[in-house]
Amino acid sequence: MPHLTIQGETQLNGKVAISGAKNSALPLICAALLTDKVLSLHNFPMLTDTTKLLEILSELGAKATIIADKSGRTGSPQQLEIEFKDIISPLAVHEAVNQMRASILVLGPLLAREGQATITLPGGDAIGARPIDLHLKGLQQMGAQVEIIDGKVISTAPKGGLTGAHIKFPFISVGASEHLMLTAALAKGETILENVALEPEITDLAHLLQKMGVPIEGIGTSTLQIQGKNGVPLTSASHHIIADRIEAASFVIAAIATKGNVTLTHAHPDIIKGFLDILTKNGANIAIDGHQITVSGAPENFNPITIDTAPYPGFATDIQAQLMALLCLVDGKSQINELIFENRFMHATEYQKMGAKIDIQGAKATIHGGAKLHGTDIAASDIRACFGLVIAALAAQGETILRHIYHLDRGYENFEQKFKGLGAVMKRHT
Repeated sequence: MPHLTIQGETQLNGKVAISGAKNSALPLICAALLTDKVLSLHNFPMLTDTTKLLEILSELGAKATIIADKSGRTGSPQQLEIEFKDIISPLAVHEAVNQMRASILVLGPLLAREGQATITLPGGDAIGARPIDLHLKGLQQMGAQVEIIDGKVISTAPKGGLTGAHIKFPFISVGASEHLMLTAALAKGETILENVALEPEITDLAHLLQKMGVPIEGIGTSTLQIQGKNGVPLTSASHHIIADRIEAASFVIAAIATKGNVTLTHAHPDIIKGFLDILTKNGANIAIDGHQITVSGAPENFNPITIDTAPYPGFATDIQAQLMALLCLVDGKSQINELIFENRFMHATEYQKMGAKIDIQGAKATIHGGAKLHGTDIAASDIRACFGLVIAALAAQGETILRHIYHLDRGYENFEQKFKGLGAVMKRHT
């Protein structure tokens, strides 16, 4: 099984380009189902997850081309050109579907365009229950008939197509918000979505749909009003994907944990301002210059903290594992309350193998910091945990063997090259 060997006690220094956001790219790709014209996505990250989604769409009839972008204006050096002139099948049953959570986003747009759609139940990271109830209930409110049979979601639209509806989410769901935004774009009449997630990726999707001809009001708020196009395909559009805020935050934490000095280029500091403010308040040195973030610091100069994960603009659950790696090194007692996913402390066991002192009680992790971490044989449980374990390995004494590195390929573009460019010593073994 492929794994990385990582040399510890490594200080990260230099510049690193932040790629286009994975969590934005996935719903933006699915917007291609809404038009028979070319959709151009700049700053497109080449990841296992994005390429798998393109495989799924190719089986439905998409023609996708990756074009090199040598302009230097993007963190991801390529753009995607994707076109759906015709849907050749309403069946999204490619084996990649049950390997990634975001594949559910194919269902609504395909149903809205074709009047029927079948998709294998999606998979994803092992970080707790993430049911698709809100997705399916929203489609039903728009008139769809939905059944789950033999591990497949089978949906049909009424004669005349889906109809706009007033949908209030009982709790915040990024995926359901994106899914029903995409579906509403081709429905008949107005759709009102309440308690919509506020994540920047939602705003990015809304801006693309506007470029494709969909009138949307309330962008950036928890209530969206979407005027559907009644089954008429949307127009072509060109769009620049926002920078990956999770990758940016992860490299910021890595710089502090390794006592380094790192400049992030092609970043969007405004969308992680709350996160940067927390780190500055607790001992990091951070300077912002346009789309650049320069960070330096050291665990011994950082304060122990208590953090609750929360929907945006709160502290992102996707940064929790990386922060825990840093807090293992910080003197004093810190606490992380994981309030989004109930099973997202699996990385704590791996930190403990490296010498960290962490107590887990339900959704609360208490980190007794100041540990002298040592390299050992560890394995990642999900995308974000994998980056956190890399941070711990770089700060630890000796060499670490990191397994399940396919998670890195899913979520971080050119991961090894970026870290090696900052001075890390790591090698992939196949």
